[in-house]
Amino acid sequence: MTETQTGFQRRRPEQRIDAGELRASLAAVHSVEDHERAELAIRVPDIILDRGEASLWAHALQRGDAWVLCGPDKASLRFGVRMGLRERLVSLERLLNDVGYRPRSSLRTAYTRRWLDGTVAELILVERSRSA
Repeated sequence: MTETQTGFQRRRPEQRIDAGELRASLAAVHSVEDHERAELAIRVPDIILDRGEASLWAHALQRGDAWVLCGPDKASLRFGVRMGLRERLVSLERLLNDVGYRPRSSLRTAYTRRWLDGTVAELILVERSRSA
C-alpha cells in the first residue's frame, strides 16, 4: 500500500492508484511488524531499503509458496541478489508477457526485461567483488 502511494502527487492522473480501491480489491493484505523490518536491516545493514521495500521483503522471505518480485528499485534488487533470490526478480514486461497482456504504449525502460537483466548483472558483479 505504501509503495503505491509514494510519489502520488507527481503522477499523471491515469497513473494514480486510489488506496481505498486498491485495499478493497486485494484478496489479502499482510501486515508486517517493525521487528520484521528490523531483522532485515540487521541481516544486511549496508543495503538501505525504504519502508515499503523492507516490508515487502520481510513478508516475502517468510512465505513458503511460489512468489516473484517485480520492481525497479535498485536497493531492493541488490537485496534479492544478495539473498540468492535472483530467479524471483522479474520485470513488469515479463509479467505482462506471461499473462498475455500487450500494453498499448511502451513501458518505461526500468520496467523492461533488458533493463532488469543488465541491472541484475551489474549487481551480481558488485556482490561478487564485495565477498571476494
